[in-house]
Amino acid sequence: MARSDDATLVPQFAVKRDYSTLHRAKTATGFVQWEIFHTQELALAYMAEHDAARPPLRLFSFEFDAAAPGRRRFLVSTLTDFWNAYQDFRAADRADRGWHYYEVVCPDLPARLYFDVEFDIALNRPLVAHADHVVRVLKRGFCRELLHTFGYVVQPDDFVDLDSTSATKFSRHLILSPRTRRPDADERLFPSNLAMGHFVQPVCDKILAHAFETDECLQPDCAWCHGDDDNSDAVALPPNTRPCDLLVANSHAAGLALVIDRGVYTRYRNFRMCGSSKIGKTVRLTWKAPARACLAAAAEGYPRPMAASAPRARGSHAASSPWPGVDAWVLQMARRDAPPEHPNPERIAVSRIKLVSDRVASYTIAGDRYCMLIGRQHRSNGVYYVVNMDLRRATRRCFDHECTQPQRTHLLPPELVVDALPA
Repeated sequence: MARSDDATLVPQFAVKRDYSTLHRAKTATGFVQWEIFHTQELALAYMAEHDAARPPLRLFSFEFDAAAPGRRRFLVSTLTDFWNAYQDFRAADRADRGWHYYEVVCPDLPARLYFDVEFDIALNRPLVAHADHVVRVLKRGFCRELLHTFGYVVQPDDFVDLDSTSATKFSRHLILSPRTRRPDADERLFPSNLAMGHFVQPVCDKILAHAFETDECLQPDCAWCHGDDDNSDAVALPPNTRPCDLLVANSHAAGLALVIDRGVYTRYRNFRMCGSSKIGKTVRLTWKAPARACLAAAAEGYPRPMAASAPRARGSHAASSPWPGVDAWVLQMARRDAPPEHPNPERIAVSRIKLVSDRVASYTIAGDRYCMLIGRQHRSNGVYYVVNMDLRRATRRCFDHECTQPQRTHLLPPELVVDALPA
């Protein structure tokens, strides 16, 4: 039985925050909350010092060293600022390097119910073709448990379904988020993911006891295994040699284990972001149809491949900065910032790099003179970008003396500045 003091669902409206303060500040000053730290402890200390910030600060992490998988740096931002920057990074990544970002689920914040569903494909080959059935069974079963325990009515389609299956491992991440499908739905959260675990773990124990201590799971009408009164899942399943459809062969356990990873309800859990892969891996976490992500527009079209090196204009005084990754990224930004009517953005190049200081560099752009301030190409004056490693941003400017304001500011991807962080 779930602990009533911990596993009490919180109405969504009880954890809303007022976003108006920062929105006004951004409009007036262009301020974006964006701080990077070597360790989680430093990031948490910063968040504690700014506990009254509105909108509230959130903690994210990212992998940056393929030679040391699992090694991470930590980023503090607001949800809105981070998501806008994350979309911007991915949209600009025509080199298709891949992104390795995680949301850190802090133990003192409300959290949506989530599951990590996985099994070893080599050990469960007969189940692969019917894996969607297993996921549907899991969704329906926990919908019933939420109704029974909390009186909370949700539907299987209220889960956002994220897929990270590879050739060797079946992997799905499920997040209960009714308002992604029904904007007026009653959305309730657990006080924390630790409290969530106090609800999930007893249900898992009940499934195991039900499977091994009775023969009910072998019957075609078992509510947990083969569905309920919803006949839409009446699919041809393989011979049921397992005591329950939610049990799989597991190389780390003797015999059978639940398809649910029960170890993900811990303090400061890193939950991979949609669109990101683990460093050194190519499989991204993507949503499965008909899942609808909260900001589905970010999913439209993956970046086109492009060589990661930055070509230079022929005959120019090109030079490299101390940050080769930044050089290539500035080129991507310059091509992305070109106007839609530009005849060939791929011909845009960085013609010259000037080191203003050991932390600031200027990038002169060839092949594009478009000024965002006047809405057209300059006849003679070009554009350039100023990269400030301390501010972690790049600003597009114009050489015309009448265009004194910056045209656009981009946040630098955290992995490009991680080596330049103060110790």
